[in-house]
Amino acid sequence: MPERILVIQTAFLGDVVLTTPLFRELKRLFPAAELDCLVAPRGADILEGLPELNRIIVHNKRRGSLKDVRRVLGVVRRNGYELVISPHRSPRSAIIAWWSGAPKRVGYEENALPFLYTDLIRRPMETHEAARISALSQPVGGVKGNIKPHLALTDAELAAAKNLLGDRPTAAFAPGSAWPTKRWPAERFGELAARFAAEGYRAVLLGSPGDREVAEQAFDAGGATAVNLAGRTTVREMAAVIACADILVANDSAPVHVAAAFDIPTVALFGPTVPEMGFRPLSERGLSLGAEGLECRPCGLHGGAECPEGHFACLLGMDVDSVWRASFGLLKEKMVADLS
Repeated sequence: MPERILVIQTAFLGDVVLTTPLFRELKRLFPAAELDCLVAPRGADILEGLPELNRIIVHNKRRGSLKDVRRVLGVVRRNGYELVISPHRSPRSAIIAWWSGAPKRVGYEENALPFLYTDLIRRPMETHEAARISALSQPVGGVKGNIKPHLALTDAELAAAKNLLGDRPTAAFAPGSAWPTKRWPAERFGELAARFAAEGYRAVLLGSPGDREVAEQAFDAGGATAVNLAGRTTVREMAAVIACADILVANDSAPVHVAAAFDIPTVALFGPTVPEMGFRPLSERGLSLGAEGLECRPCGLHGGAECPEGHFACLLGMDVDSVWRASFGLLKEKMVADLS
């Protein structure tokens, strides 16, 4: 029975959120063990307060100097982990796992430098990413179970979001993505937000600092009918706004998985990627939309800087009317369920 466990997950924010079911399963298996997680800064913020975690180790791999790498390696080695699990598949993560000295190190067969792990499993591509990550618990007795992500926001954080949003129903929109080809046109997000505003909803644009420009384009296209919070909140403040919203419309990106943690009705827009790749919304009322019948789709695991075919039909093929109908349909379902 391991007394100290480390999970290495320094991927994107959405991947970190989808790692929370693994934490839950490990805590079920080893309730007395100390469970730590090594993450990038934004991942550390979103995981704050999770009851399963004893310690969050931050590694800024994008800006980290050699000094920071040595610091992380030193911390991991000194902590004396007996079990290390790495959903992250990079060579750096494999080296950190090996350097930890843990006698049991679990990763995917597809991980870089697989020989640095003691136990390897096939990454089950036919399932959701949350299930793929949770499957890494199987070599230590884990079972297939609840893959719904979960987050821990404080009452104060939720109260601040509710105070910001006021008494009106709220529609949240996330028009950004780290990958340009995964972004539904900003003007269409703006028009959609304006339609919600005309129906009495407070329309809110969300995103990271890197999404600020595209959110401003949506804001302008919607006639300034939305509240633009993109790049103006912390990760946790953004999560709190999503948790208090009535619906989220977003590209295939992290906010989709944040919404799932709070069962917020979600419309996820898929362009170069498809839901079958394992990133559909896990909200109870989650809906995935995408242009059908395109032979070029999907064109990659993540999308890219530009459409390889030059037509961007996968996202241009979704008009505002279709997304509006799908969104309002989800809201009607929620209203009926709330009344029953």
